[in-house]
Order: sequence, then C-alpha cells, then structure tokens
Amino acid sequence: MSRKPRPYHTTDNEGRLLIRLHQAWLPIPVYEAELFNKLIAQVSVRWPKAPEETDQNILLFSSLLDSHKLEALFAGQTYTYRRSAIYYQMLDGKLDRVTLHAAFGVSYPTIAKLECLLSADIHFTSSEKSVEARRLKMYG
Repeated sequence: MSRKPRPYHTTDNEGRLLIRLHQAWLPIPVYEAELFNKLIAQVSVRWPKAPEETDQNILLFSSLLDSHKLEALFAGQTYTYRRSAIYYQMLDGKLDRVTLHAAFGVSYPTIAKLECLLSADIHFTSSEKSVEARRLKMYG
C-alpha cells in the first residue's frame, strides 16, 4: 500500500515559497508566505537553503503539530474545510480534474460531487470559435 506524500515546503529559483500538498509544487501568496517563513525559521536552522543543497525538504506542520492537536484546532471540521478550499479553487477557475488531483490530492469522485455545486456545466462548454460559428449560422 503506497503512502501519500506529506506536505513539504521549499523555494523556487526566484525565492518564492512553494508547498507540496500531494504531487505538485504550488506557490504560496506573498502574505501567507511571510507567515510560513516565520514558522519555518522556528523549525529549521538551514532555511532558506534550496533543497538541492541539503537534499531534503522541510516538514513544517508535522514538526509543529501532531494529528490530535490539528483535529482539536479544527474542531473536527477538517473534512468541511478541505472541501470548501477545493471548491474555492474551482470557483477561481482551476477546473481541470487531473490538476486538482495532482495539486491537492482530492479524489476524482469528490471533484465530480463539487462540480455539481457550480453554476455551469464546466466540461461541456463551447469554445468562442464554435459559438461564433453557431451565431453566424443562426443569424446569417
């Protein structure tokens, strides 16, 4: 049985903070990155060296909180918070199922359930070119 990768933190070539929640590295917005950097400085003396220099990544949250503390912190609502975060990403235009799965580790059935909450059928939209061709055909 394969184990899911744990969250990792690092920087890219431009010095932006990146986080890996599942399979893909994601940039962190500037404000949140400042908060993360403060936490990371408390955990790692080697920060902000690049992972290539140390051959490791920093496990931030596992060193700060154990799973019982996290569960208490979120009052048993981690499932709801996670789903709402994925839904927000979908509302923000990140609609590709493969990308959502790789970035956040969300399952395809969960993505399909969340898609039902969106106001449009996102997988059966027409390109602007085909809409224009249809309009020309209908109205001359």
